[in-house]
Amino acid sequence: MSPFPVPIPYAERFTRAFADTLRTERALNHATRLIDLFLLANKATVKYFKDVRNHEIADEMALEFVVAGDYGLRLCAKPKMKGKK
Repeated sequence: MSPFPVPIPYAERFTRAFADTLRTERALNHATRLIDLFLLANKATVKYFKDVRNHEIADEMALEFVVAGDYGLRLCAKPKMKGKK
């Protein structure tokens, strides 16, 4: 969350990157911490704005956010199904 206004293009790209990162880490069955999901999503967002939009300010946009709660929480591993491989 951010206590400051965040430009919509950045918020949209970060949200997409966060969801993509979450899906990837879940598919790999990684017990990724919330803060690492945030950092990976931010890295992808900054790369997008530098590569596609040729925009340098994206490096600083993550400074607008605060991770509220326990950022050390990890994704749960996928449950193992009995009788299935």
